[in-house]
Amino acid sequence: MQEYEKFYKRIDDNFDAHIKAVQALIRQRSISNVDPGQGQDVFDCAEMLRKMIADLGAEKAEAVDFGQGFPVVFGRLNSKNPNAKTIIVYSLYDVQPAEEDNWITPPFEAAIVDAEKIDLPRHLGKCIVGRGAKNQKGPTMGCLNAIKTMLSVTGDVPVNILFVFDGEEERGSGNLCGPFRKQYLEELKKADAAYYLNPSQDVKGDHIIFLSTRGLCPLELTLVGGSWGGSSKPLGARDDLWIDSPVMRLMWALCSLKAQDGRVLMDRFYDAVAPLSGEIKELIDILAKDLDEAEMYRELGVKRFKEGKSPKELLSRYIAEPTINIDGILAGYTGPGIKTNFPNKATVKMDFRLVPNQNVDDLLAGLRNHLDKHGFSEVKVSILSKYNPSKITSPKEPIVKAAVKATELLGVRPLLWPIYFGGVPTSIFSDPPLNVPVIIGGLGVMGRDHMANEYFTVEGLRNFEKYVVTFFHEFAKL
Repeated sequence: MQEYEKFYKRIDDNFDAHIKAVQALIRQRSISNVDPGQGQDVFDCAEMLRKMIADLGAEKAEAVDFGQGFPVVFGRLNSKNPNAKTIIVYSLYDVQPAEEDNWITPPFEAAIVDAEKIDLPRHLGKCIVGRGAKNQKGPTMGCLNAIKTMLSVTGDVPVNILFVFDGEEERGSGNLCGPFRKQYLEELKKADAAYYLNPSQDVKGDHIIFLSTRGLCPLELTLVGGSWGGSSKPLGARDDLWIDSPVMRLMWALCSLKAQDGRVLMDRFYDAVAPLSGEIKELIDILAKDLDEAEMYRELGVKRFKEGKSPKELLSRYIAEPTINIDGILAGYTGPGIKTNFPNKATVKMDFRLVPNQNVDDLLAGLRNHLDKHGFSEVKVSILSKYNPSKITSPKEPIVKAAVKATELLGVRPLLWPIYFGGVPTSIFSDPPLNVPVIIGGLGVMGRDHMANEYFTVEGLRNFEKYVVTFFHEFAKL
């Protein structure tokens, strides 16, 4: 610990400025779920980050515009040590819309409030509240603050750093997974490991270190009246008696996809899911023993889990199984009161969440086959984006050992989770030809991404910056 005290003291001495830097990044709007022609704010945010990387003295700092969508911000900051390891630092700078009506402060104000005001335990102290505070501007700026601190203390960093900041993660990472990976493959091949900036201390203070990420495929199922039935135009409710309903028929198609216990009914959906290894089962057993079930009921706002089972009974499923989720249903009149009508079109927004070894293209082919087999060939499938899950990183990898050691040095208990619950495009690093080990985590408490009152605790930010300093140095030693 003593070797890092000079860095910790510098972070403490400059922490007010570090908080202001986080607030400034949150205040720079960057909602990517818009037409790129209307997304100048996203381009402005990309340039803001590019300049920050350049100001660190990076050898390369680029906001890479591919002519469609939004830029990937790429940078390279080299250590003076010619034998230094190289780490990819992955994050995102785009955010979701902030249209929820229960924000206690304007979502792009980045206000600092007491934890109790956003229904959090008092001991969490002050919180930075705003869209992107957690996902992912708070951690992104925290990492840059930590790197700036290291440079100010020693004039160097212990590892070579490749910055990869995604401007389209909230809309599927099309540029990142496609042209960026192809264009920058030789640069990325220099990496020894990849790290997704995602502070993940739980309510008890333990540090969850994730060893892989899920794959993701958002898509839409649409059914419009046509030769199969239905109508080419909206009709009145009475017409349900003699004309097929696109809405009902699409609901039947959805019901064919899942059993009531949540198991997906598509043929071969689970075929590629590898059995849990002994090593992974041991990790899950440790997590199950430590699970605070009462806190889970409170935090999730539920009174019952699936099939009436306990969270501990369902933990293996939650960690290791894929799923299909319905995100929204669009059809007919949804305004005040009721307007009796017979819609001629229905759309369902949904997403696949994949686990390691599954292939998104195989599952999409399986979905089409399932719909056709069950008599729903008229349902149109539109793919919004897609990427595979990353491989599970072995706990024996140096990057994991460094994360564990840094956590312990800062007086926190590390817990290893095999798979992150969210979809993140880190498979672009773990898939061939890179085959780079990936981890996700960091000290700090944050939450409510994509929801009102998204937050990152102030002390969590401080702890995250100290963790980054320690983690990078410990990785450099291995």
